[in-house]
Amino acid sequence: MPTVADYIVLTDNSFTLLEGESRELGPFDLPSNFVRGTNRAKPILAYRARALGSEDGALAPQARLRVSVQNGLHTLETVFLEGDSFAGQWEPFSGNFLNDIVLNNVTFSLELGRIWISDVVLWYQVRI
Repeated sequence: MPTVADYIVLTDNSFTLLEGESRELGPFDLPSNFVRGTNRAKPILAYRARALGSEDGALAPQARLRVSVQNGLHTLETVFLEGDSFAGQWEPFSGNFLNDIVLNNVTFSLELGRIWISDVVLWYQVRI
């Protein structure tokens, strides 16, 4: 059966995380025609991120971020960002980490530093 890409905008706003903080986006559901994926057709989590220095300017911009789904059960990536620039992040992952029967969520957990995150979008395949 043919498939097409579909997406959910989890947030088009921005938020800042301090070291040790987490932000959960969701819950959200997926359509019944959601395709868990193949080697070439996987869900993709996309977002913008920017490492921030300390508020007093004493520490350089850096951040270590862990991104997970399903209440932290499946870590998608741990990324280290440094420098004062925006980064577009795209992480393909197994569709088995998501569910079309129960509600899903995505969690951003900051392990080090400060970070600004925005425009979080989940792309996935559906059968047509």
